[in-house]
Amino acid sequence: MKDIDASAFYALIPSLEPLRISDYLASEGWTLVERREGLLEYWEEPHSYSESEGEQYTYLLPLSYEIRNFERRLVEFLVELADFYDCNADGIRERLIKRDWDAVLVRVLSQEKSDSIGLFEARGVLEAGLKLVELSALHTANPKRSFSGPKGKVVNSFMRDYVLLGHTKPGSFVFPIFSVANPADGDIGSFSREVMENLARGLRGARSILKGEARDKGQENRKFELALLNTVEKLSKLPGSTSFDISFLWASARPAPTEVPRRPIGFDADMLESPSSSGRIRETATAMPIEPAVGRRASESSNDITSRGPIVALGIDDRWSEGRESSHFIVIRVSEGEGLRDIRIPVNEGQFDRALEARKSRMPVVVEGALNRNGEVRYTRIVFPSDSLRLELPSEFDEKSI
Repeated sequence: MKDIDASAFYALIPSLEPLRISDYLASEGWTLVERREGLLEYWEEPHSYSESEGEQYTYLLPLSYEIRNFERRLVEFLVELADFYDCNADGIRERLIKRDWDAVLVRVLSQEKSDSIGLFEARGVLEAGLKLVELSALHTANPKRSFSGPKGKVVNSFMRDYVLLGHTKPGSFVFPIFSVANPADGDIGSFSREVMENLARGLRGARSILKGEARDKGQENRKFELALLNTVEKLSKLPGSTSFDISFLWASARPAPTEVPRRPIGFDADMLESPSSSGRIRETATAMPIEPAVGRRASESSNDITSRGPIVALGIDDRWSEGRESSHFIVIRVSEGEGLRDIRIPVNEGQFDRALEARKSRMPVVVEGALNRNGEVRYTRIVFPSDSLRLELPSEFDEKSI
């Protein structure tokens, strides 16, 4: 083994998942000799690399963070891997991370100091990068939705578990944000790749708005591009950032996407702040139709619940309200499949009076809420007939079915 500085490999540990290293070895033709489930694995070099004679070398890959001296053992494995591939710590990181992850790179180009960056500015770049990916995830999950309100299970899971910050790269501070793209991750891997492709196309469209280029886009895409542009504008207002570009690296585990920008998408403060660009943004936004509030809320999230039906009972029950906000309640009857179901919902005194009027007029009311983690509905708002206001319901109550 050649002399390799092991200290540089410790910095890789936070961004390397042992099971993903195992997946990489399997995809590269390494042979799994032995596995102790959840603890460690022993691997042999690919036969195409091995010597025709002599005993094969075995590599120990620790899997559990609970193993004694886990970090030291993992670093020893990484050093051995670097020796096998004849590379350094950066080379191993590129092999193990870039294969399974797409990356969006936000590069701040104009800096007064080349060896440092203000913490406030760094935070702003990270927040903007995260927001860009989140907007694309929301658009990918439902192109017709608005960009406010609940995100839904798919987007929340994706942003929480499948988006990572990589090590900054040299060259005027490049912030790499990784998104899993391994086919082994099934539906979430496909969703993640689509998120990054949509982000690349959306940013190209956002830049075309600034340049005044005519593009025949659907309303949903244009709304998405404007949302991205709003976030990009915030980047230009960070102290010290006069220009920046955004580019993409595509995981080798999936075929490289077609029809996405191959060169960095550049922005600068002068372009974003010029009167002509601002005018084009306003004109584009003004031309967008406003989506009705009711239709918009229905598409925001699969967790959102809207129930509609007549009031079939209402009353006051002091026993039910002990320690609660209200003793008043109403019961509405809603359709469920081929049958009907009665739902008991708490209301305050003012809403109770409105409910009396609604019942007399035989007009249905609408209640809105969401599923909680236990699969129960928690109604939070009520809309009475001929009333566009959504009134908050008492907060402590979950759904009560009669």
